[in-house]
Amino acid sequence: MIAGRAKAAIAADYVRRANPWVEIKALEADLEDLTPGVFADLDAVAVAVDSLRSRFVATRQLLAPRVAHVDLAVLAEPWLARASVSAAVADAPCQVDAWSTAQLARAGEDVGIPCAAADTGEVFPSTLAMGHAAAAVGAQQLLALTGVIRERPRVGQEIRLDLLRGTYEAFRLPLAAACAADHVLAAGRVERLDPSYLRASLGALMTACGAEADTSVVLATRAVVALAACEACHESTAPYLLPDALEPCAACGGRLAAVRRVRRLRWAEAAPAVAPRAATTWLRPGDAFALVPPAGAGRATLCAFPTAEPRWQPGAPWDEAAARERFARLPRSFDLARIRACRIGVLGAGHLGAALIEQIAPLPWKGILIVDRDVIEPCNLPSHPLATRAGETA
Repeated sequence: MIAGRAKAAIAADYVRRANPWVEIKALEADLEDLTPGVFADLDAVAVAVDSLRSRFVATRQLLAPRVAHVDLAVLAEPWLARASVSAAVADAPCQVDAWSTAQLARAGEDVGIPCAAADTGEVFPSTLAMGHAAAAVGAQQLLALTGVIRERPRVGQEIRLDLLRGTYEAFRLPLAAACAADHVLAAGRVERLDPSYLRASLGALMTACGAEADTSVVLATRAVVALAACEACHESTAPYLLPDALEPCAACGGRLAAVRRVRRLRWAEAAPAVAPRAATTWLRPGDAFALVPPAGAGRATLCAFPTAEPRWQPGAPWDEAAARERFARLPRSFDLARIRACRIGVLGAGHLGAALIEQIAPLPWKGILIVDRDVIEPCNLPSHPLATRAGETA
């Protein structure tokens, strides 16, 4: 049975059948469990996830390594498909800005807000037709972002395809000046850190990177608990630890509950609680964080560790003679050498990501990264092209 198989594995199997040369990396993981280093060697990424929280996390993950990306979505019932394009730079528009700042402030914690369907437990309406419609728009922009075609990508715009009215329109997105995804992660200079710093204390790491009392630390991935309350005695504390690392209440030994989680904080506020702790209290191999001085005191610095993620699975050696025959009908506007030099990513291998992979996998990319945490369920089969194909060959 195809139901129960990982979506990332199904997508990887299809890519290998469609393209013997490509390097593949398939990760069955939640985006928040990954680090920006996973995406650092990619030329462009398609984000095809189905919740606001996942888009929020994906944007942060891609801002730190400064990877341009196109975000895809559909509303199947009104026959709408859309794609928005981000250059992953400090002052660029993005799809997060429109909602997250106010919502995160009301929520009291720096996490993305799940979409309504996730709150109600209802499944997302989707069809093969709408998945492929959004994928076609996204594929064209992905080719433009990588320089495979000569057209300029529509950075900072939302492209909307209305199959009911038969219209194709583009809209300017607002600048993300106060975006909760922290575009400061894409600002300033980049400092590559030696992995040995992860064995030092957080205080020593911050001192080595130049952090001062008024410096703001912006974590690229996981949030830390800035305010916690004891469930027994109701005493509050500011532990500045990860939610799964909270320790018992110092007053009564009761369990602490996270009240406020943040990814941006002042070092002076956190240092008394965590400066002596190991740097791994917050950070992992491949992680990144930005140091932001007080306003007018200088530029931000992005500090990044090298990744320790799994290696790419290699493809077959490139055969120039076979390629000339196989790609003879490729449009002349496509740069085959450029395709061979690019690594791309697809975040989300559901109906949207699967449709995109089906369209781009036959091109001989240098590498394709696929990330999805879920498995195929019976309700996915009518709208998931790769699951249907995998079921035929299983």
